[in-house]
Amino acid sequence: MRPSTTDTSIILCSITLALTAALGCAASSGDEAASASPPRDDGRAVTDVADELAAAVAQWHGSCDARGVHGLCLEVDTLTAPGVGCGAPQLGRIRVKPRTSAAADALDAIDDARAVAADVGTPDDAQDAAAMRTAIARGQLVAVDAELETYLAIELPAEPEAFVSAFTRKRAAGEAITTALAEFKHLDDPALVGAAALRTGWVYTHLADALEGLPVPPEFSGDARETYCRELDSVSVAPLRAQARAVGQWCQRVAERPNWSGPELEACIALAPGG
Repeated sequence: MRPSTTDTSIILCSITLALTAALGCAASSGDEAASASPPRDDGRAVTDVADELAAAVAQWHGSCDARGVHGLCLEVDTLTAPGVGCGAPQLGRIRVKPRTSAAADALDAIDDARAVAADVGTPDDAQDAAAMRTAIARGQLVAVDAELETYLAIELPAEPEAFVSAFTRKRAAGEAITTALAEFKHLDDPALVGAAALRTGWVYTHLADALEGLPVPPEFSGDARETYCRELDSVSVAPLRAQARAVGQWCQRVAERPNWSGPELEACIALAPGG
């Protein structure tokens, strides 16, 4: 007996409910930005703090033995066949690679330096202030990257009920990441803005890839499989793809600014093929 459209909707229901919450939170987080704390000046030099942050960021990047992708310690294999799911992952097969013990030391150093920076406050000199903001932002991006690598490493089970539970955890991690990345959108630094936007688009794309990679229940074959995949796409996958495309289109507009370019912005623009 072939499953009806109603059967398809029932199977999709639990996934859709979980995804609806994810879309609501992710969309609302995109325009959030953290308010600046009142400057505090205890007379301490800021150059040392900026240097400490730069050294810790370099230590973090050096903790990855793999080549990495846009500063993330992972490898990506391009896939074109849908496999057991409804579609091939747009990000490909992602394998997060383990970092050395230097990664934890780098994160601790970044936390310490950011705490000192909060005590030092905003420097009076405009050039020093800009250097401090950039150093802090780069340290913040490393902290977010640590969470993003954990997020990308979360594997989702094939069984639908277990999938929803794991997807909920992955969704929560994605919400925290997109909220943190929203703080970068107003920076005057194309590399940092591009990196943050690209990572935001990856969160949406990775969730969509996970849904399309969910094995189609064996009772769906032929026309029933096509119906299942079509409904999964329209109800759950397409909204996430639209979020990723919106990020890519935003990067297109940002790249129109004078002297704004870079590999991260280019990769972000690629999230919106055809404009």
